[in-house]
Amino acid sequence: MTNKRRLTGLAGAVVLGFSLSGCGLFGAGNSSDPVLATVNGQAITNSSWLQSIDGLGVLQGQKLSTTTANKKSQVKQLMIWSAVEQWTLAHHLITKKTAQQQAQKLLTQLETSAGSKATLTHDLKGYGLTLPQFSSFLTQQQILQVAFNKETAHVPVPSVTAEQQFYNQNKTQFMNPQSDQVQVILVKSQTEASSIEAQLKGGANFATLAKKDSIDPSKAQGGELGNVPVSTQSGMPTNFVNVMSGLKAGQYGIASTPSGYYVMQVQKVNPPAEQAFTAVEASIKTYLQNNSKNQAFQSWGTRIEKQYKTQFLMK
Repeated sequence: MTNKRRLTGLAGAVVLGFSLSGCGLFGAGNSSDPVLATVNGQAITNSSWLQSIDGLGVLQGQKLSTTTANKKSQVKQLMIWSAVEQWTLAHHLITKKTAQQQAQKLLTQLETSAGSKATLTHDLKGYGLTLPQFSSFLTQQQILQVAFNKETAHVPVPSVTAEQQFYNQNKTQFMNPQSDQVQVILVKSQTEASSIEAQLKGGANFATLAKKDSIDPSKAQGGELGNVPVSTQSGMPTNFVNVMSGLKAGQYGIASTPSGYYVMQVQKVNPPAEQAFTAVEASIKTYLQNNSKNQAFQSWGTRIEKQYKTQFLMK
């Protein structure tokens, strides 16, 4: 399992409902770690900004862009969350100690998922974070989550009419991608793959060759993979999907991948199909309500920030 999948598997449970969460580690700043902004005397330094962005990247499963334009908007957003964090602690909605304890529980879950503390440490390193830095980030998450829950508790659920309207306006988002029923034989060399393809075109039985020559686990089923989406979400290597998508039912192809050479035959092409509203209604309801909560919390956080003395120091 990759470090990305290990981290997002459980860390995703603490992603807050807004666009940029966590305020990182705050410090006084120095010549090598300039202060980018201050909120009520609390500094957001270059290193604390990076730690926040890296922490959020862990939760989203990808490195986030840190271009100058993005950095400015990110720091401005961090100013809001800094104000919200200070407000939440000042109003005793949660204590820093409780937030730290909750963060530690999440880290323990992640260690279990990763297999060991050493593995988790290695995974976080891929995002530019140490374990203590990520722990501090998660602590901030817990504080902000309390404020988020409180301020969005009364956001109403969307109506069925609103859900249906969203569905009608975004039908392209609710399409099952084309999928191909495919069978494969995985071998180590191009020469072997070409030889097998020639045998198949000459009338050899696919399942027989798969059970004899394939190094893919599907050999036990005669190479049958079932329906594979023609999509980056298929879980198959990119070149495999690219080759497969260019084949019609009954055609053969060879795809070079990091695992070896796949000889494949597409047995059936299932065209894209629209998902019924009833099948996606629950996910639409969740999306719309989360969006409403995000907007409500963002507006509230902006009002909180205005109550504090702030300075944006980036040029």
